[in-house]
Amino acid sequence: VHMPRACTLRQLKERLGEQLRIGNVEDFACFQMTDGLQTHRLLPDATQLAMLEEKWAKLKAATTRASHLLFKRRFISFDETLNPGDLTHATLTYRQVVWDYLNYPVPEAEDTVKHIAAAILHLEYDHFRLYIEARRLDDPSILQQLVPQVSLRNRQYRMWSTKILEAFDEICSKREALEASRLLKMSAVLERAKKMQLFGAHYWLGRQVEGVPPHEAPIPDAPQKNCAINRKQKGGEYWICLDLFGVRFVTADSQPGQSFSRGFLFNEETMERIYCCKAKGNIV
Repeated sequence: VHMPRACTLRQLKERLGEQLRIGNVEDFACFQMTDGLQTHRLLPDATQLAMLEEKWAKLKAATTRASHLLFKRRFISFDETLNPGDLTHATLTYRQVVWDYLNYPVPEAEDTVKHIAAAILHLEYDHFRLYIEARRLDDPSILQQLVPQVSLRNRQYRMWSTKILEAFDEICSKREALEASRLLKMSAVLERAKKMQLFGAHYWLGRQVEGVPPHEAPIPDAPQKNCAINRKQKGGEYWICLDLFGVRFVTADSQPGQSFSRGFLFNEETMERIYCCKAKGNIV
């Protein structure tokens, strides 16, 4: 896509929507993807390409890291379904779900992971056919396409191969699965992925601090008393997880089923809610 430097990201998004024939392009936005960083930064629609080019050139000069535009969904909700009348929208949504799953930051329950992996295997059978027929998925390069990196840290490749193939056999034993279209198979992956506790969230790694100097405080005259996210682990590292409902803090490097999580909602009627939020430097 060729666009003038003076155009905005909204104009770029609309042009992409036309070329890709996306029905509801408002579900998508442009993100900043920087080399060496796993998280993506949502960019305002009103941002001009010329301004981005200038800022990213300065960033590269200072850090040697290049930045690129990434076109993807703003959020994927818990009640998301794939629209058969908008196949490009459905396909891009599915691919984003799989990318988010494979780059998931915390360990999930083994049952959840194996069923998602088996659904991907069922959808992409032709791609994995030789490994399925050999009953061997324990090649790390194959498992990395089926299981999140965080779940492969223990290197139990044979265990994951066995569990995924068992779940795959269970899918194939059902008649409706054998007759399912590609869209239905993509929907099956989506439905299983929804069971992950951080499904659809954007997340960043952070650490709670006791306090900051007044000149670094993002909110002037903020209350001096801090809310300890976890009184038993002050100063701990958390994944800061933002979705359509609020923000959650999930302990980093925890074992499956043992993570501490605490959330604050956008709903004004809840006890623990977001009142206001600002950032300054690396302090939120």
